[in-house]
Amino acid sequence: MIVFVWTGRGLWTAAIMVGIPGAVAAVMTLSGHEATFDSHAAIRGVSLLGAAVVNWFVGRRWNAGRLKGRRARHTIFLLPMEYWSAPIALWGCYLIGRELLRA
Repeated sequence: MIVFVWTGRGLWTAAIMVGIPGAVAAVMTLSGHEATFDSHAAIRGVSLLGAAVVNWFVGRRWNAGRLKGRRARHTIFLLPMEYWSAPIALWGCYLIGRELLRA
């Protein structure tokens, strides 16, 4: 069982990480390229890189008070939202690298 621990809007990190690749998959399915999305991990990797960028900017914006010495209010698993952008980006880079090395 997975237990999510978040404060404030921190759960949005998970929504962004799932939502942006999901939106890319939906657009590709609607445009008739579902097989391309399923067979090329690099497309999922690029969408995860986009999710990391969005999460970074959203997290920095929402946790702006932290820069003034206050504690971050929007966290997930005890880390501020924007810090989760690095693992999301690394996952995206891994998928892209795996696709490039396979080719």
